[in-house]
Amino acid sequence: MSLQSELEQIRKEHGKAHPEDILTWASKHPKSDWHKRLEWDDKICGHAYRLQQVRAILVTFKTISTDNKPATRAYFTKIEPETKSQDRGYTSTAQKMLTETGRIEIALTVLYRMIAHYDNYPLDEIADIAASIRAKIAEFEEVLGKSSAA
Repeated sequence: MSLQSELEQIRKEHGKAHPEDILTWASKHPKSDWHKRLEWDDKICGHAYRLQQVRAILVTFKTISTDNKPATRAYFTKIEPETKSQDRGYTSTAQKMLTETGRIEIALTVLYRMIAHYDNYPLDEIADIAASIRAKIAEFEEVLGKSSAA
């Protein structure tokens, strides 16, 4: 069986496939693809979960503006298609906003995330918006001297 066929089996059993259902099913089917793809060593999982908790907490920090502008994330991590995880890290959004390069890096991160969502759900109704996003990505990448990856 494949992950997808196992997922369909779980979905048929439960009506929907909730992560908890998948985890429970995988734990009861040690030869399944889902079981093979999951980490079962609690020491490794505990560390990975705590890292995810740290990431979740970091994105909740906001900087409140005194001039009625919306609150912004206090910390920024660059998301680029080619960025390796060890090259990522959180920096001050306020510091990034002080330079043109920093502002473009923030804009690219937002645009990469937007186009990734579109690529997952390529709706004809918003294809023109996606094309505009891709054009803006190419424009910003050219300013930074990068080849277009989106």
